[in-house]
Amino acid sequence: MYDIVFLHPPSSFNKLTYPMSGVFGASLLSTDMLAFEPVGMITMSHELSLLGYKTRIYNVGQMLLDLRYRNITTFESIRTSIQDIKSCIYGIGLQWAAHAPGAIKLARMINELHPDSIVLMGGITATYYHKEILETYPFIDFVVLGEVDGLIHQIVEKLLHGGSDSFISNISYRKDGKVLSTDLKSPVKQNPSYMRGSGNKLIEPNTNFSKHKSGKLMKAIIPLVHGCPMNCPFCGGSRHFYQKYFCRNRAEVMAVEDVVTNIMNYKLDGISWFKLYGDVRFIGEEYWKELTARLKQNHLNQGFILELFSPATEEYMKAWRSVTSGKVAMTFSPESADPYVRSLLGKTYTNEDIIKQVELGRETDVDVALSFMFPLPGQSFSSIIQTQDFINNLCDRLGELQEYMFEPFLFVDPGSPIFDDPGKYGYSLEDRTLAGLIETLNRPHWFYSLNYSTKWLTREQIIEAIFFVGQSRNQLERKFQGNSACNKFHNRLIQQQKKLIHIFQGKPGLSDDEIEDLIESNLDEDLRQMNFSITNPGVDYANLFDT
Repeated sequence: MYDIVFLHPPSSFNKLTYPMSGVFGASLLSTDMLAFEPVGMITMSHELSLLGYKTRIYNVGQMLLDLRYRNITTFESIRTSIQDIKSCIYGIGLQWAAHAPGAIKLARMINELHPDSIVLMGGITATYYHKEILETYPFIDFVVLGEVDGLIHQIVEKLLHGGSDSFISNISYRKDGKVLSTDLKSPVKQNPSYMRGSGNKLIEPNTNFSKHKSGKLMKAIIPLVHGCPMNCPFCGGSRHFYQKYFCRNRAEVMAVEDVVTNIMNYKLDGISWFKLYGDVRFIGEEYWKELTARLKQNHLNQGFILELFSPATEEYMKAWRSVTSGKVAMTFSPESADPYVRSLLGKTYTNEDIIKQVELGRETDVDVALSFMFPLPGQSFSSIIQTQDFINNLCDRLGELQEYMFEPFLFVDPGSPIFDDPGKYGYSLEDRTLAGLIETLNRPHWFYSLNYSTKWLTREQIIEAIFFVGQSRNQLERKFQGNSACNKFHNRLIQQQKKLIHIFQGKPGLSDDEIEDLIESNLDEDLRQMNFSITNPGVDYANLFDT
């Protein structure tokens, strides 16, 4: 019997029946099931285990993904596994809004299977919607608010041994038909000497489910920054959110010693790539100089992926290049190649600066990938074309395909500045409730998840832009990499999806069954097996074609 089990939900259980529901296939080392556990869940479980609590993490998203890889369309085996997991408390993560359908359904399932246990929910989206969750879903007992690193043991201890809810900080609960919340304490970051707890011992899956026999992780994610110093208006993890909803008044970096310890412990696990989240340059050059110098002493050969929110200096790039004999890659996020749109995001560097960053990467043997998004505040269709033209011209200038992402967001992140004040940023949102979001994400096709428009782009134009960007990428890849099987698959996907969307647009009010019938009659079977991304096929197609 565990004291507390943490469960990472899939984006939606409906994806076994409706693979094309919800958002696109995700990039950043994931899939459309969004199956990577949030690091906060791992650190909480590790903290509790060190204090003697019996705890475990179950990645239900990975379980569901493994079932889909095996063409299993029911999740009864998952239900049976969860029934066998006995715990006093079940903690379900609802970090990003795309997980909302899966998290709520998982909570209901746990309550049905273990009615005498406590069901907790926590994470960014859970915190934002804590009142609606407790008012709408009686099978969820408590919502944990904000970051509770350093506090989770107090919460678990008091829930295990009873007592008044009002004495537990950072929670919302029901009392006499009302939803009440206790004081929100600022996060107390412990020193997470090993962020995945006791290696893989705390994390399931799972020999019963995993197609890939994931006893060893090949990639590890380490957040260098807690919170965020940036205030991107479209981001639900911005400085605005952390200050308003998490009581975090400033971003913090992980101590250099802890970063090094984490990396060296991961190295023993056979990790081949490290994804280091956060651009640490905001805290000053002393930190990154010390960190790279310390890492350099360990003669690493693993690959490193880092983030850049603004152009980096040659000194910075060379410092990271010296850390390892393996590859070093940096994701640079201009967001748009339209200087006006970029200036609205507080990014005042020029397009020539972006080009110089890419060229500097080549000179220093650092792979620089560019990240663009749409639709942004002030961004018209012609502005999107301007960004695509910039990408095309850059590839021609380099004589090869420049690594890039040009991604839409199908819904606005709850708690982002745009979501909290859509009119200020020129957005119109159809439904801002959690229930409304779940309903749209559970529809059989992503077309129905798009629930907003802007002053500059209608909903139809956003969809048109998705296909324009996807087709442009397909043409670039064919130009520089040839007409490969992956490229042909991508083009076929675009053409069939485009036809399908045209049918949806001409038939409003379709039921889910009618939508699924249209999907089956208009998309080839291999195109229906996953929610393949139209705009950024790399991860999904690489898995499909084993490239």
